[in-house]
Amino acid sequence: MGKLQENFRGKGKRFSDVIPADNPINNKIRKIRLSIMSISLFFTAAITATTALFTGEKEVETHVVTGYLEFDFKRTNLIGQSLNGRGFLEEFSLNDEVNLKESGADAFDIKGLVPGATYTGDFLIENTGTTAFEAKISFINLENNSDYILQQIKVTLGYNDKHTTYSLCDFEQISLDLGVLEVKEDAKFTISINLPTETTNEAQSQNVYFDLKLEATQVLFEK
Repeated sequence: MGKLQENFRGKGKRFSDVIPADNPINNKIRKIRLSIMSISLFFTAAITATTALFTGEKEVETHVVTGYLEFDFKRTNLIGQSLNGRGFLEEFSLNDEVNLKESGADAFDIKGLVPGATYTGDFLIENTGTTAFEAKISFINLENNSDYILQQIKVTLGYNDKHTTYSLCDFEQISLDLGVLEVKEDAKFTISINLPTETTNEAQSQNVYFDLKLEATQVLFEK
């Protein structure tokens, strides 16, 4: 055995080279080599298959545009009776259209209201947006220096041939439902302000201020 080890070390040969080919030990070495080669080939094939899978991708642009609620609010006419230069009531009519939303103009600017005088404004609301909405008119922010004048001034709202009259002292109850306006649809209504002839001197030189409010609320589904 010592001589065999000497030959192995001295001549730089592998241990299997000095074993006869028909020796069982040499057969086992060959089987081990074949097994190692098979394992190596298996891992190589697995790695190659993993990295060689077909792939594909596509980027698609997305664009979102939101709808909007928009309307026009106009006074299309104003008629009534006002005092002329000689102190008499005189009929007048203003056929000029005023965009109340954009111009910031007053719905009414009445100076010198006297018993027996009436001012009537024709108003138009148009849906100029992309969504249907429900429209409502109400009176808010009332300011005055006399309860008596509020009791005397009458406000009449007219829509679809129906007219409802209120005393201005009940301003919190003054409202007008215009229903649902679809896109490009409009609604026309009137507001009249009157001081009755039976009003007494207590109403002289009084000031009244209030705001006309339009509420537009989106309607989601058709009823």
